[in-house]
Amino acid sequence: VTYSAVLPRRAELPAEVSLTLTEERGYAGGAAIDGPVKLVCGAGRYTAGDWCRNDALRTYSGAAWYGRDFTLTKKPAGRVTLDLGEVVSTARVLVNGREAGLRLTSPWRFDVTGLLQEGANRIEIRVCNTTANIFLSSPTVYRGDTKAGILGPVRIEIAE
Repeated sequence: VTYSAVLPRRAELPAEVSLTLTEERGYAGGAAIDGPVKLVCGAGRYTAGDWCRNDALRTYSGAAWYGRDFTLTKKPAGRVTLDLGEVVSTARVLVNGREAGLRLTSPWRFDVTGLLQEGANRIEIRVCNTTANIFLSSPTVYRGDTKAGILGPVRIEIAE
């Protein structure tokens, strides 16, 4: 059985969706739903920071894309480094659709020099957290740090 909830208009900020089940006798707790609940979310606005502080994402384990468009009037002459500050847990960076790198641990720095261009540019960052968050929603002895996302501060450094 598939249930669908569609918001009447695009939500720019995080939206809360609730699912209420009336259980049949004998199907309670984890037996009421026989598989994972899949959330399909469209584009929206979310700033850097800990996902776990947002109730909607507190128990989310998976990936999220961050993106930023910007324009350069001229390409920088020196080396350009994107420094994400602190990230939990992995980060993959694309600049104008080209791979800048994947980091599984700090330092969360990426050389983006050869990927920038005059005019329009786009930086995309895919962050994956750990399974610690999903364990908050199930009875288990497995626990871990639930911080997740780009914690920052994010900086672009240009060495002339």
